Amino acid sequence: MKAAAETDFRIGGLRDLNILTDMRLAFLSELRFGCRTSTENELRTAAEKYFALNIEDKTYIPVLGSSSGKAVCCAGILLYELPPAPWSLKRTQGHILNFYVVPERRMEGIGTALMEYIISYSADQKISRLFLNSTREGERVYRKCGFVECDEAALILDLIK
Repeated sequence: MKAAAETDFRIGGLRDLNILTDMRLAFLSELRFGCRTSTENELRTAAEKYFALNIEDKTYIPVLGSSSGKAVCCAGILLYELPPAPWSLKRTQGHILNFYVVPERRMEGIGTALMEYIISYSADQKISRLFLNSTREGERVYRKCGFVECDEAALILDLIK
């Protein structure tokens, strides 16, 4: 699609903290996970601190897309290592987080292009597997890009409520 072709993707850095934080808060707001126990300022400060710390230590790789100089999408790859296994001695996993396209630019192919950029970058970096949680709205894009349900059960236990 034309809009996706006109979108420039790049790996972000500390200079992008405001963009990443703004998009994180917009993402949470759309999911109806707005501030429950914290003020928006507290959440903003905590998000900026999280991004700064994890970008600095290279465990969070921010990915941004812009069009005509304006940020239109972002995502992040949270990196972690699993122990060696018989099928792979180095098992770097990438958990895709904060996948977000601004509402006015959805349905233009930008989400698919962003995911394709993330997949290409991850392959170049020798990340062995990408994982994500999906909203119903995003699932179509992820499946189109090759994501499938895995045979492993994912179970969650919330310790802090």
